[in-house]
Amino acid sequence: MHQVAPGTKITSKEQFFASIEDCRIPVLAPGSLSLVSALAADNQTWRDLTLILERFPGIAAKLIALVNSAWSAPINPITSLEAACSRLGVNVVKSVSTALAVSGSFDTSECQAFSPEHFWSGSLLVAESAAVLAPLLDGSARIDLPTARTAGLLHNLGLLFLVDLLPAQTSRVLRMSSDSELTLNALCKQELGIGITDIGGFLAHKWRLPAALADVMSNYDNGDYQGEHRSLVDVVSISVEIVTALSRDINADLRECTRLGQILDAQKVGAVGERLSRAHKNISEVSSTMDW
Repeated sequence: MHQVAPGTKITSKEQFFASIEDCRIPVLAPGSLSLVSALAADNQTWRDLTLILERFPGIAAKLIALVNSAWSAPINPITSLEAACSRLGVNVVKSVSTALAVSGSFDTSECQAFSPEHFWSGSLLVAESAAVLAPLLDGSARIDLPTARTAGLLHNLGLLFLVDLLPAQTSRVLRMSSDSELTLNALCKQELGIGITDIGGFLAHKWRLPAALADVMSNYDNGDYQGEHRSLVDVVSISVEIVTALSRDINADLRECTRLGQILDAQKVGAVGERLSRAHKNISEVSSTMDW
């Protein structure tokens, strides 16, 4: 538990960060950061992933539980990590394992309006969208595909930290968000005095995450960002728009409700929408099956 005192009033970001320093910052489990880095590498096979994940029995056990769930529905029980990785596929194993590596650092149990299933479903969808868009939007600055996927998956960790630190206050904001035209990040800034991106950037610094991931966590909701990793931030930012639109209407016209129509022609936008609509059901089922 890392909570700020219930009566704490946020008057500035500086004051808030000073108060956080008096709490215990969430700590990644031993080896988690190296695991996230290893999973972000390119051109891995399921056999490579097996060798990496053998060192993390808790994650391995949850992957085996997932592959034996009704969602995967194998004909015969799967009892080995190697067979689980083979059946689940590289992308599912990477994304779910990365999520599991960081999720245990936060206590979300006291925030009544927070749903781990909903959170990770959205994050997995943003990761999938970022991987789809990266080859289409990178322009002159090549975006590393595994980095795009990881950035999409971790972009919203600031919300987990807020849920942990300020469960009652964040629960109130989450309830307000369904009727607000503001993004959740902007609503947190308005109601709590601190945004998801503010605290996400703080956490990325404390965890010493790579600069590309830290910039995404700090700026995915910042349309004025012009830094070194602008292309990556743009990909994740547009992915957040897409996932938000699809969560409201799975048949949403992405040309009209996101920036995608300003960047890609109608045929490519349609192809992106179809791919992500198909992924939406699959990822939602995976997230609902997992014990986050």
